[in-house]
Amino acid sequence: MAHNDKALVPALALFSRAIELSNPDPNYYYMRGIVNAKLRRYEQALADLIVAIELHPKFPAALAERGLVFVELGEFSQALLDYDRAIELDPTYAIAHINKGSLFAIQEGWQDALQCLNTGIALQPSPEAHLNRAVVYERLGNYHHHAMEDRKIAESLFDAAT
Repeated sequence: MAHNDKALVPALALFSRAIELSNPDPNYYYMRGIVNAKLRRYEQALADLIVAIELHPKFPAALAERGLVFVELGEFSQALLDYDRAIELDPTYAIAHINKGSLFAIQEGWQDALQCLNTGIALQPSPEAHLNRAVVYERLGNYHHHAMEDRKIAESLFDAAT
């Protein structure tokens, strides 16, 4: 277990205890799902996120997180459905656009990836999104300047966060 993973184990126990003690609360399942995903316990994460979404079907963050878990499990079509549903529920939810763009990049759908990443970055710039878009620009060719610009922006965002 990695050093950072050890810090997540108490959080996992706390969310599990909160679930035991409370009425069904989608937020506790969602948070435990995130922790399980960070611990690479994808089946457990998926189970928690399914419960969170069953309890609150209009929960864009849980849908986007479940999409990430589906990507890790190689279930790309399921991930795309979750990202689309999250965007349908909240078109301004940047993370869903960025994750969808990253999924298209994994599948080498470069134009679709660029469109989704552009939307996500316009809504909420993040270093990861800029780095992903830089890769997409490089794969599309003739976008070297844009790729370099995105790498610089990502670096400045990382620096600002630390």
